[in-house]
Amino acid sequence: MAKNYTDSFDVFIDLTFYLSLRTGSRLNLGLLPPVAINRYPWIVTNWSKLYQVFKTISNGNSVLESNLVDFDRAIQSYNLGNKNNELENKTSYKKFYSFLAAIQISTLTLTPDELILQNREVDRIAQLTVDDFRNMISFMKLSLATASEQIGLGDETAAKYYQKSVNPQRKSATIDDMVLLQGGFETIKIIEGIIFDIQRTSKKAPNLIAASNNNVATNSPVRFLDIYRSFITVPFEISLEHMAQKYMGSGKRWYELVTVNSLKPPFIDEAGQKFDLLAPAAVNNCIIQDLRKGDIPVGTSIGIGSYKYREETRVIERTIENEDGTIVLFLSGKQDLNKFITAHKAYVRIYSPGTLRPGVYVKIPLTQESPMLSSIPTPKSDQLRRLDRALLNFGVDIARDEKTNDILLDANGNFKMQYGMDNVRQAVLYALRTVKKELPFHKGYGVNTNVGASYFGTTDEALIFGDVLRNTLLRDKRFLDVKIAKLSTTGTSMSLSLLVLIAGSDQPIPLSFVS
Repeated sequence: MAKNYTDSFDVFIDLTFYLSLRTGSRLNLGLLPPVAINRYPWIVTNWSKLYQVFKTISNGNSVLESNLVDFDRAIQSYNLGNKNNELENKTSYKKFYSFLAAIQISTLTLTPDELILQNREVDRIAQLTVDDFRNMISFMKLSLATASEQIGLGDETAAKYYQKSVNPQRKSATIDDMVLLQGGFETIKIIEGIIFDIQRTSKKAPNLIAASNNNVATNSPVRFLDIYRSFITVPFEISLEHMAQKYMGSGKRWYELVTVNSLKPPFIDEAGQKFDLLAPAAVNNCIIQDLRKGDIPVGTSIGIGSYKYREETRVIERTIENEDGTIVLFLSGKQDLNKFITAHKAYVRIYSPGTLRPGVYVKIPLTQESPMLSSIPTPKSDQLRRLDRALLNFGVDIARDEKTNDILLDANGNFKMQYGMDNVRQAVLYALRTVKKELPFHKGYGVNTNVGASYFGTTDEALIFGDVLRNTLLRDKRFLDVKIAKLSTTGTSMSLSLLVLIAGSDQPIPLSFVS
């Protein structure tokens, strides 16, 4: 069960301990409060030697020097008969932590009981989960909000989501206050990085193709391809076996789709799970119980509907996790979510992560064995007529030089015009050479990859580049479909072959580019 954090020092200890284990750093006595508390009599006995070490640590730091005076006073009091263990007091432990952290566990000879305490703490920290770290963040945010209120920096907007009011300012802000707040926000960033790392490593989909290769005898000529240089995306239909048969030539290759699309069991989830809205939705957000919060990160597609309004697909753009176990979902699309009200049994539909359903696009890997790479058959006469008509409707543009992108002039000094197949090719080149957000009224159009300068030709880059190019071209309404047939690289050079389908034609046009 996840730990409920109520003290910033507990967060600090567990977070520092966890990072020490992950990085292989040596453990110190400060990170093990149960052992440190048990060691207090030993610290008293060895105080004269330890004091010199601590004095060197605190030299020049007024705060540490003051804390060392208090530590020395506690030790002297213990020697005079006051047998209170100061390390059992959390406030004192915080004050003396910097000195305890100077004692490496490896320099101590632990007793059997201390070894048990150490191993117990190591096991506990090693088993911290995403929920534990999320609880750290929740506590830190609440603490920072309280600290901000005290110096007049309370967030009224955030307070409304927590159904709280902002308390009045209690004191003037100091540099120490600002440093404390900044440190808290930096700590939250560190914890968010840990959560991302855990999810990336623990939720990584298995490579079923690689697993299949491992089960093939070493002397067998059979091997499954598990690296692809490109893919197309098509809507999911019927089953994985059906998709594999239709696009890859064999239903037995369904496991390749599992790997390429990072799917997780049960692979297909058409029904999902409904969660009733806890209150009428606002114009751009709604609130539900956070029972499935781990399955709905930002960017996830979900459904929202009611008995009165048909279910719509929206994308989560932002979330807020509340202390009462609810979560606020900010959704994409038209800002009209307030039509979904509890009186109409409004709900959100969440699907199992890493699964497919109708309407979701599936990546189809392109390999030399794929039918998508087979030669295009010679078009029939009626296909050619439709293609000619489609090329005419595609329009005429000002011609540009393929190398420099400069506008070309004809023999009479007029703008040279581009039409037909050449204009289709030029439209692709224009998409390649337009930087995303370069066009002020079409900011989603363009490719942010400067091929030949910052493009290094890794497999991942090739996949990303192919997908970005395809999505950019589909923003041009003259293109109905784009299939990246081949994308290969040598150093910083790229060879691109694709099939484009333009409006009004059923005959794909093959295009090739070399950069």
